[in-house]
Amino acid sequence: MKLRTQVLLLQSAVVAVALGIGFTVFATTTEDRVTGEHGERALAIARAVSADPALRDEVVRYSAADDGVVSPGNPELASGAVQQAAESVRVATGALFVVVTDDRGLRLAHPEPDQLGRRVSTDPTEALAGREVVTSESGTLGDSVRAKVPVTDPASDRVVGEVSVGIATDSVRADLRSDLGDAVLIALAALACGAAGSWLLANRWKRLTLGLEPEQLTELVREQEVV
Repeated sequence: MKLRTQVLLLQSAVVAVALGIGFTVFATTTEDRVTGEHGERALAIARAVSADPALRDEVVRYSAADDGVVSPGNPELASGAVQQAAESVRVATGALFVVVTDDRGLRLAHPEPDQLGRRVSTDPTEALAGREVVTSESGTLGDSVRAKVPVTDPASDRVVGEVSVGIATDSVRADLRSDLGDAVLIALAALACGAAGSWLLANRWKRLTLGLEPEQLTELVREQEVV
């Protein structure tokens, strides 16, 4: 194999390996970043919903009501202010769901009305204990990046419920694919530039050696020494 070809292949291999390592690191950090961004978006929506005075008052009322009020099949839940407010936010933000519960984890708002009055499918303990949570979980509506925020009674500072907002995992993957697609194009362009640079270097080497291969140069040096 000619030296020029060896140089070209070696330089191209070095560039390809470097780009491969860089792309792997980029893909990993991008996935974390995109997931984090969607988690922050879900958290911001949940905080806004939990801070709505009208919705908060309704949650306080339901939490203080008798056990039979928040139950499956109660038409008051489907037409209530909590359900209407949560659905308005969900439609406006494009979230997968906006779920509101009382202090027992029973749904006061849900995209599927037949789920109202039932206990949430994922653990609400952290939010009902007064802590905000951002996590990736699978629930009734599928996989999502979700945020859970407590709803607090301003009069007593007591947690009376929680708001859970989820962003579909498909949305996260779509954004990730878009970012990785751009990265692939950049990597291919960099690889092409590296290959072009290697080709120019190989041609430069050929001109400097007058087109002679290393074996021929070695033979010339030996002949010179003999002379």
